[in-house]
This record gives sequence, structure tokens and C-alpha cells, in this order.
Amino acid sequence: MDLFEQQEQQEPGRTDAGIAALAKAAGNERIPGADRDALWERIHQHMNRPAKKPFLLIHGWKVAAALLLLLAPLLWLQTARRPVPAIVRYAASLPDMDADTLSATRVLLGKRQGIQVQQQNAVISYLRGDSLQVNNETLAQNKSADFNTVLVPYAHTAQITLPDGSRVWLNAGSKLVYPASFNSGRREVVLEGEGYFEIAANAAHPFQVYAGDAQVRVLGTAFNLSSYKNEKQQLVLCSGSVSVTAGNTENLLRPGQLAELQPDEPVRITDVNTSRYTAWKEHHLLADHTTLGEILKKLARYYNIRIEISPMAAKETFSGDLDLRNNMEVVLHTIANATSMQCEYANGTVKIK
Repeated sequence: MDLFEQQEQQEPGRTDAGIAALAKAAGNERIPGADRDALWERIHQHMNRPAKKPFLLIHGWKVAAALLLLLAPLLWLQTARRPVPAIVRYAASLPDMDADTLSATRVLLGKRQGIQVQQQNAVISYLRGDSLQVNNETLAQNKSADFNTVLVPYAHTAQITLPDGSRVWLNAGSKLVYPASFNSGRREVVLEGEGYFEIAANAAHPFQVYAGDAQVRVLGTAFNLSSYKNEKQQLVLCSGSVSVTAGNTENLLRPGQLAELQPDEPVRITDVNTSRYTAWKEHHLLADHTTLGEILKKLARYYNIRIEISPMAAKETFSGDLDLRNNMEVVLHTIANATSMQCEYANGTVKIK
């Protein structure tokens, strides 16, 4: 065993001076004393030379700063590619709609001019020129308005023919913001609530629907979109083709498919019977093993009535065709006859057990 192998077994606390003494005494007897001292001095200086620090350890912050400066324009361009559309900014500037407190459908031409429609179903059509017809009343378009808004309270529905010929049916508790004129070629609307769309074909100008965090892009097609606050979004394609974008993911649907969107979850696509999701515009509710909790939430909006249901009853299911043209008591009685549901009426509230 030579001296260096033996050194590896010494205690960790042994000093560099001890190592130097061993090295100086080892195997140098034939070298003259002066030369041996000079050789040792060079070895000693080399042993005591401080170790060089890695380049990145010294200059790492400089490298990071330079990369940040180089990447900053790219990051800015990435953000610039996704500007918020003007119609979305306008919709966000509007006050929240209290659908359960409104007593009539409201048509807002810009933010100042408007009309109230007392009938339960409002029919709105754009005529030639700058006028529109709301049920039997003709209004002059507000020329200074960039966007118009339709607010549909609970217990009401609306049907709108847009300036480009597209038609939209709005369910109870819904809001639609759309351009006052489509002359610019931009066909964009913002939906809150539920709407059935029949889009006039125009390959040069695709139709865009913004709803919550989702964006739907269509050419000529028919689909139903449900986007109520605090509920999962549902898009059902009846005909044609649409793409739905949520986050950074784009999904292409084919007729007969349902796309369900929830925050921080991938889009879920399934094949469905589309009539179940579109029957509401004909004042029907089709249920197929649907929970009472889901059914009664829709009835509460449609009839503008407060409904409280126990957790146990909410899990029970019902199948059938409910005609919503009947009064609420008749519809609830139909459900109760097919289930164990019991209803109590008190102070304008229906309690379900």
C-alpha cells in the first residue's frame, strides 16, 4: 500500500499541511536539496491555487438577463396574437343581469336606448335600413350604437333574426350581445345563458360565439349552446360543422355530438340525441333518466319560481316529455306521478321531498 492509498483511509480532519509533509518526504532522496525545495515550492503553489468557478456560476445571471431580453419580444407577440375582441370587452362592461328580478324582456340599442317587451315570447327582426321590428313595434336603429343587447328574464323566451339572416332562440335567463350592424364583415356575438343558433352560411366571414371561456366558430350550421353561470357548458351540434376552443385546445364536432366544458378539465365529447337539448325552444323538456335536480333547475328558470329540493330527492331520475305550455303545477304533478317526489307550496316556494 503506497502513501496515497493509505491517505484515503485517514480521518477527514487531516490537514493539507500533513499531506504536504508526506508528499515532501516521499521518494525524493536522490534529488539535490535545492532542486527538491524548488520542485516542492511549485507543487505547493499548485495545491493552494483556488479552484476555478464554473462559468455559469459566475455569469449565470448575465446569461439569464440576456435570454429574457431576447425572449421578451416573442412573449409580447404571443400575447398580441390573442387580443380581446371589442364585443367581449363591451359585454364585460355591462352590469350583471338579474334574470329572476326582471319582469320583461329588454332590447338595448347601445347602452341608452331600449324597449321592454311584456309578452312572454319576444320576436325581434332586423329590417332593411336602420330599423328593427320587436313583436308589432318598429324601432329606428341607434346609429351611434356599436352593439345591441337582448336580456331575457326567467319565464320568458326570445327569437332574434340578426342583420346577417342568422336566427337565434334565447331560453329563459339569457343574454345576447351582438353588433348593431354586420357591415364590417365581423359576425360575432356573446352569449350568457342558453341559445339555439341557425347560422346563415358565409364562408368568407365565419360566425363566432363567445360564451364564458369557450369560443365557437361556425360557417353555416345549427347548434344549441348552454352557458349559464356556475354550470357546465354544453354544446350540441345538430347540423353542419363547428369547432369549439377552450383554453389552448380546439375540438371539431360532427352532427349528433355533445361537447361538455368545465374549468380546468379536458373537453368531453359524446354522441347524443340532439332533440333532448333543443326541445326547449318548442316549449318542451325531454328527460331521459335525468336527475330531478337537473330537471327542477330548468323548471325554476322557465317558470321563475323558487324550488328547494332535498339532496335525496335530487338524485332520483325521471324520463318523459314535459309540455311546458302547461302551468307549473301540472308539470310537477306529472313528475310526481312517475316518481316518489312530494311537493309542498309555501310563500312562493316549492319544496321537494
